Amino acid sequence: MYNGKSIFACIPAKTNSQGLPGKMFKKIGRYTLFEWTLYAAFKSEIIDEIVVSTNDLQIEKDIEIFKNRVISSLGLPNKKVLFVNRPKELCTPTSKTEEAMTHFLNEYFSYRSQDYLILLQATSPIRWNNLIDKCLEACVDRYDSLITVEKHTIITY
Repeated sequence: MYNGKSIFACIPAKTNSQGLPGKMFKKIGRYTLFEWTLYAAFKSEIIDEIVVSTNDLQIEKDIEIFKNRVISSLGLPNKKVLFVNRPKELCTPTSKTEEAMTHFLNEYFSYRSQDYLILLQATSPIRWNNLIDKCLEACVDRYDSLITVEKHTIITY
């Protein structure tokens, strides 16, 4: 809760990548892509709840293991993690994140509402320290929406 506003994070987590099989569970350093994103959500002091939109029931077990192994050992708050079962037709190689988010919002908001939604994509796990909270503070205090991007220089030889 921030300034009286409830905030939840949605992590879309489809697990049948054809381009890079097992992509969500590839390690970068000590954590997988999915774990880095989950870690960032737990580390946020502003996010109230985490909702995972997935087609893979194993993710729920993996999250419990990660919470017990990492989150509790770091002394981070044990936030509630909810799951929305994403239908097969939204898990194809051509499925868009926007389609999954629309499904998620229809499912989730059918029984609750929150003031702010943050989309955390597991395939973009690198977030500098406190980025999520700084963005949420700016959004709640000054804006109605916000997106982060990173400038990259492409070097060709």
